[in-house]
Amino acid sequence: LVVTPYSPIVGENISVFVRVANEGLLPGNVTVQLKDFEGRILESNASQLQPGTWVEHRWSVETWTTGYLGLKVSIVNVTGDIPLPMGRVSDSQENRQGGVDALGFAVLVVILAAGVLGFSLYRRRETMIEFTRQQVDKAMLDRSLPPPRPKDLDDLAEEQ
Repeated sequence: LVVTPYSPIVGENISVFVRVANEGLLPGNVTVQLKDFEGRILESNASQLQPGTWVEHRWSVETWTTGYLGLKVSIVNVTGDIPLPMGRVSDSQENRQGGVDALGFAVLVVILAAGVLGFSLYRRRETMIEFTRQQVDKAMLDRSLPPPRPKDLDDLAEEQ
């Protein structure tokens, strides 16, 4: 069962997709019905299924009221009523716009967080490079000084 859109507005068509499979060993006839919350049959399809095959039904229904429609699908003499997975029907596009605004805000927050993380990683890398450069310069400065002159070589009494 698939219903699109999940949260429609009044007057919008919703698409209901149902797939029925025969997993048994014998062929059979099956009738699939789409009902509303009062039990009225909105759509009905009858099919013959061979073993190991399936049939798909697509129905389009216009939403007629706000709130929960309570749409159900049933396979006659096989299953009870199976409720369709769908949200509330709203009265205008403005109610749906809030969800889009929240989604846009969430995407913006994620982008900003990724930017801050990237900048902090860049700064850390630059700091590590500068620290390494200072350590190398210090090591080279310590190594480049000549060793001290031995005291035995200096004779202060000798004239030059």
